[in-house]
Amino acid sequence: MAKKKPVKNYKPFSQIAPTVQTGDVILMHGEFPGSKLIELAEWSIWSHSGMVVRAEDIGMKGKVPDLLFWESNTLKNLDDVILNVGKEGPMLVDLLQRFKTNATTYNESLMCYIKVNINRSPAMFKKFLNFIPTVHQATFPSDLEMAGMEMVGRLLKEQTPLDKIFCSELLAGTFQAMGWIDHSWPWNAYEPGDFTKPGKVKLQLGGTLSPLVKFDPLK
Repeated sequence: MAKKKPVKNYKPFSQIAPTVQTGDVILMHGEFPGSKLIELAEWSIWSHSGMVVRAEDIGMKGKVPDLLFWESNTLKNLDDVILNVGKEGPMLVDLLQRFKTNATTYNESLMCYIKVNINRSPAMFKKFLNFIPTVHQATFPSDLEMAGMEMVGRLLKEQTPLDKIFCSELLAGTFQAMGWIDHSWPWNAYEPGDFTKPGKVKLQLGGTLSPLVKFDPLK
């Protein structure tokens, strides 16, 4: 008798949402051709990464959705909540709307949550706010450019120009700006899958990354 395939019993995000904190990581598995290339090159199922932001931590409570997503993306289907326009590159968007549009429109429904265990402070959130305008106007590189940028970062440990920034590069740069990781590696040396590998992303201040939790973004 053939064995039954295991049921994908992912945790509803609604059960995770009340405890997520600014700086926690979201990873996504993409179905775009470019996403497939990224996952193949990195030997990982994760091709997109970003950071949860609570509106109250950046002084925007009541003005924007409570949960936001800081990411670098090629999609322009959601408005950046600061610039009030759809753009590519670094953007701060409605987290739940990003889940909905990616899962229903782009068949990108496999996602995971990684809790960052670190003592947060208002000073860290201020550093994040100050960091946003330094990268906000950047665009997103092509697949070929991104591969080259990552190679320069991982092999030569050199930072590429910040007029174009890919997703895990933005996440690493944000963590550096907040004082969560040191500057021993440039931003462009990081891949989305690095955040799932024990010891790959070394947090300062006694911080650690919890094991990933796969979740259903639509529940």
